[in-house]
Amino acid sequence: MSYRRQKQGDMTVKTSPCHIFGAGRVRFLEAGDDDYFGTYIRDEFINPDDEFKIDEDDHYLVVKLRRYGETFGALEIGAFQQPEKINDYANFALSIARVSALAISNSVQYELLERSRDEVAYISYHDSLTGLYNRNYFNQETSQHPIPAQACAFVCDIDGLKRVNDDYGHAWGDELITAAGRVLKKAFRETDLVARVGGDEFYIIGYDCDLTVAANLQQRIFSSISSHNESVGDAVLRLSLSVGYCHVDEANPQKDQPWTWEALFHQADQRMYAQKTEKKSK
Repeated sequence: MSYRRQKQGDMTVKTSPCHIFGAGRVRFLEAGDDDYFGTYIRDEFINPDDEFKIDEDDHYLVVKLRRYGETFGALEIGAFQQPEKINDYANFALSIARVSALAISNSVQYELLERSRDEVAYISYHDSLTGLYNRNYFNQETSQHPIPAQACAFVCDIDGLKRVNDDYGHAWGDELITAAGRVLKKAFRETDLVARVGGDEFYIIGYDCDLTVAANLQQRIFSSISSHNESVGDAVLRLSLSVGYCHVDEANPQKDQPWTWEALFHQADQRMYAQKTEKKSK
């Protein structure tokens, strides 16, 4: 069966030259958010709860595709070869419309279920404050995948967050955490894994990242921080991060032992704290 599509507003209309029901005109009108469909239904149906309408004078009928009170569209059928059988056609069309509405309703429910599953999966793997990956996702990735060649572990921590929380409140602290998330997402590449693993601590895996790229990424973090600080008006929201990183090409302090994700991030964490201590001593 071939169809010719027309557009009326955002509503899809299908017309068919086939003589279903012995009809010369069959149109399917898809319900949408536009005004056309609603206006059409109001014009055709005196009682909005009616499922179908028969116009014996003009020899056409309109059948709604409706289930559980929701209307998905309507069939308009006319130009019958035997108009005297219009009531029989109406009963047949109503049966088809009910089956069609069931199929559409099931499809809609399935899409909603899939969307709900996607939303649950997103929530379970993302941090609600920054939108970055969370510890759950980070742990899953590092437990399921070995360390690839040219990988680098970064650990970042916000400086002075406790003081901001204590002096100004956690809403201000959350602003700093959110800003740190934006800065890190901007500094790293789409192929890198950027995660907030808790509090003010961020873990990042740089992939396809040699030692030169690792140093450049660290510099990009500090450049992004400078850009952020130039844009904020309140000194409380000025951001400072301590950053440490460790590359798989570096020697493991545990001699003759291959790197593990835990050891790699532990070394990066140690370097981050060394940088933080150095800042405090100045």
